[in-house]
Amino acid sequence: MTEKTKIIISWSIKGLLAILFAFSAFGKLSGTEQVSTMFEAFRLTEYKTMIGILELTCTMLYLIPRTSSLGTLLLSSYMGGAIVAHMTVGDSFIFQGFIILFVWIGQYLVQPSLIDSFKK
Repeated sequence: MTEKTKIIISWSIKGLLAILFAFSAFGKLSGTEQVSTMFEAFRLTEYKTMIGILELTCTMLYLIPRTSSLGTLLLSSYMGGAIVAHMTVGDSFIFQGFIILFVWIGQYLVQPSLIDSFKK
Protein backbone atom coordinates (compact mmCIF):
# COMPACT_ATOMS: atom_id res chain seq x y z
CA MET A 1 0.00 0.00 0.00
CA THR A 2 1.43 3.38 -0.97
CA GLU A 3 1.90 6.18 1.53
CA LYS A 4 -0.69 8.30 -0.26
CA THR A 5 -3.26 5.47 -0.04
CA LYS A 6 -2.59 5.09 3.70
CA ILE A 7 -3.13 8.80 4.23
CA ILE A 8 -6.40 8.78 2.27
CA ILE A 9 -7.72 5.75 4.18
CA SER A 10 -6.60 7.23 7.49
CA TRP A 11 -8.33 10.56 6.87
CA SER A 12 -11.45 8.77 5.65
CA ILE A 13 -11.61 6.76 8.88
CA LYS A 14 -10.83 9.81 11.01
CA GLY A 15 -13.44 11.89 9.18
CA LEU A 16 -16.16 9.30 9.70
CA LEU A 17 -15.21 8.93 13.36
CA ALA A 18 -15.21 12.71 13.80
CA ILE A 19 -18.75 12.89 12.40
CA LEU A 20 -19.84 10.09 14.73
CA PHE A 21 -18.22 11.67 17.80
CA ALA A 22 -19.52 15.17 16.93
CA PHE A 23 -23.06 13.83 16.52
CA SER A 24 -22.74 12.00 19.84
CA ALA A 25 -21.31 15.04 21.64
CA PHE A 26 -23.97 17.41 20.33
CA GLY A 27 -26.63 14.97 21.49
CA LYS A 28 -25.16 15.21 24.98
CA LEU A 29 -24.81 18.99 24.85
CA SER A 30 -28.32 19.58 23.52
CA GLY A 31 -29.85 17.06 25.92
CA THR A 32 -31.92 15.04 23.47
CA GLU A 33 -34.51 12.77 25.02
CA GLN A 34 -32.74 9.57 23.95
CA VAL A 35 -29.41 10.72 25.41
CA SER A 36 -31.05 11.95 28.61
CA THR A 37 -32.76 8.58 29.10
CA MET A 38 -29.50 6.74 28.51
CA PHE A 39 -27.61 8.96 30.98
CA GLU A 40 -30.31 8.44 33.60
CA ALA A 41 -29.78 4.68 33.25
CA PHE A 42 -26.02 5.20 33.65
CA ARG A 43 -26.68 7.53 36.63
CA LEU A 44 -24.56 10.20 34.94
CA THR A 45 -27.19 12.83 34.21
CA GLU A 46 -25.33 15.65 35.96
CA TYR A 47 -22.16 14.92 33.92
CA LYS A 48 -23.78 14.89 30.49
CA THR A 49 -22.53 18.34 29.42
CA MET A 50 -19.02 17.76 30.74
CA ILE A 51 -18.82 14.41 28.93
CA GLY A 52 -20.00 16.04 25.69
CA ILE A 53 -17.32 18.73 25.94
CA LEU A 54 -14.71 16.08 26.74
CA GLU A 55 -15.79 14.07 23.70
CA LEU A 56 -15.45 17.09 21.40
CA THR A 57 -12.06 17.97 22.86
CA CYS A 58 -10.70 14.44 22.39
CA THR A 59 -12.02 14.37 18.83
CA MET A 60 -10.36 17.68 17.96
CA LEU A 61 -7.05 16.44 19.39
CA TYR A 62 -7.41 13.28 17.29
CA LEU A 63 -7.92 15.29 14.10
CA ILE A 64 -5.01 17.70 14.54
CA PRO A 65 -1.88 15.98 13.17
CA ARG A 66 0.40 17.40 15.87
CA THR A 67 -1.81 16.11 18.71
CA SER A 68 -3.29 13.02 17.05
CA SER A 69 -1.29 10.58 19.21
CA LEU A 70 -2.70 12.16 22.36
CA GLY A 71 -6.16 12.21 20.78
CA THR A 72 -5.86 8.49 20.02
CA LEU A 73 -5.05 7.68 23.64
CA LEU A 74 -7.76 9.97 25.00
CA LEU A 75 -10.46 8.66 22.65
CA SER A 76 -9.46 5.12 23.62
CA SER A 77 -9.87 6.03 27.28
CA TYR A 78 -13.15 7.80 26.58
CA MET A 79 -14.53 4.78 24.75
CA GLY A 80 -13.26 2.52 27.53
CA GLY A 81 -15.44 4.54 29.88
CA ALA A 82 -18.36 4.15 27.48
CA ILE A 83 -17.82 0.38 27.50
CA VAL A 84 -17.90 0.31 31.30
CA ALA A 85 -21.05 2.48 31.36
CA HIS A 86 -22.81 0.11 28.98
CA MET A 87 -21.63 -2.93 30.92
CA THR A 88 -23.09 -1.56 34.16
CA VAL A 89 -26.61 -1.58 32.72
CA GLY A 90 -26.22 -4.81 30.77
CA ASP A 91 -26.07 -3.22 27.29
CA SER A 92 -23.96 -4.57 24.47
CA PHE A 93 -20.60 -2.83 24.13
CA ILE A 94 -19.45 -4.37 20.85
CA PHE A 95 -20.02 -1.12 18.93
CA GLN A 96 -17.82 0.83 21.34
CA GLY A 97 -15.10 -1.81 21.00
CA PHE A 98 -15.15 -1.46 17.22
CA ILE A 99 -14.92 2.31 17.55
CA ILE A 100 -11.71 1.94 19.58
CA LEU A 101 -10.35 -0.41 16.93
CA PHE A 102 -11.05 2.10 14.15
CA VAL A 103 -9.56 4.96 16.18
CA TRP A 104 -6.30 2.99 16.36
CA ILE A 105 -6.40 1.87 12.72
CA GLY A 106 -6.93 5.46 11.60
CA GLN A 107 -3.89 6.57 13.56
CA TYR A 108 -1.71 3.54 12.81
CA LEU A 109 -1.94 4.10 9.06
CA VAL A 110 -0.22 7.48 9.34
CA GLN A 111 1.88 6.83 12.45
CA PRO A 112 2.87 3.18 12.91
CA SER A 113 5.52 4.34 15.39
CA LEU A 114 2.74 4.92 17.95
CA ILE A 115 2.33 1.16 18.30
CA ASP A 116 6.10 0.69 18.40
CA SER A 117 6.34 3.04 21.36
CA PHE A 118 4.60 0.40 23.52
CA LYS A 119 7.40 -2.10 22.87
CA LYS A 120 10.04 -0.06 24.70
